[in-house]
Amino acid sequence: MPWKFGYFGETDQQIQRERLFAFNVAGTDPEERVFDDSISTLRPPFIQFYRCRNVLVQDVHVANSPFWEVNPVLCENVLVKGIHVETNLYNNDGVDPECSKNVLIEDCYFQTGDDCIAIKSGRNQDGRRLGVSAENIVIRRNRFSNGHGGITIGSEISGGVHNVFAEDNDFDSPNLDYPIRFKTNAQRGGALDNIYVKNSIVNKSRLAVVHADFFYEEGRNGKYLPKLRNITIDGFLTKKGCSIDAKYPFYLRGFADAPITNVTFKNMNIEGVQGKAVLENIKDLRYENVTINGIRQEDRTEDIGEQKAAQAV
Repeated sequence: MPWKFGYFGETDQQIQRERLFAFNVAGTDPEERVFDDSISTLRPPFIQFYRCRNVLVQDVHVANSPFWEVNPVLCENVLVKGIHVETNLYNNDGVDPECSKNVLIEDCYFQTGDDCIAIKSGRNQDGRRLGVSAENIVIRRNRFSNGHGGITIGSEISGGVHNVFAEDNDFDSPNLDYPIRFKTNAQRGGALDNIYVKNSIVNKSRLAVVHADFFYEEGRNGKYLPKLRNITIDGFLTKKGCSIDAKYPFYLRGFADAPITNVTFKNMNIEGVQGKAVLENIKDLRYENVTINGIRQEDRTEDIGEQKAAQAV
């Protein structure tokens, strides 16, 4: 982990990070992207299956790895079951299925310093060059004990993601910023669709229960407009006797020429929200049986333009 900050007298990791990004932009042949031991401060994933089928990772305990823990890439038929991740450092995502399909993540325990589960499909030009989406992913009965993001889609998502179902998960992190987060922008692009999250318990959510921001990092500075559509959040409840201490109930910002489309919030009861939702450039936003701070919201379907706060609190 100290490699990231140059603690051992080597150059700061940022130099090599920028070099890696430049290879991406230039489409440099992967065999020419050489980072030998004399200069490399990049941290590899801890467990990475590459172009594999029928993968099982079960009942292992991962502690203090300095980067992503379990990262199946271009894999098919993956089961991650009953693992215990304890890595409270930087960039320590628990499970990152990348450009993989038919993935089941269940009965796991996550105590991370970053995202607990992060679904990915390649960054920028590399993701578009491969053109392989992450798809058919089920996430169930997991405990998110620590981490800034619970279930995150992105930010390396240029190949897209399709068909994600999450059910019966317990978001119990005192440091959780967002249980559900979508991260993309006009450099990442990607089509993200058919996401259904059902029956979740949340203890803390310091920023928003659902967070999607196309203005993340490079924001509108790019020519690859993202698509985010067909999102359903069904049955999100604040843990009994708790307050999630959220700044917003929902934070969703699309582009005017690439609005977020077809979003449904239903059967939700959230306590401890401090302010109004931030909603921008959304088409077909539906509320069905949503209660925030004890106030039942009007069931409705609406389109949201630019810079309009919802009447959610």
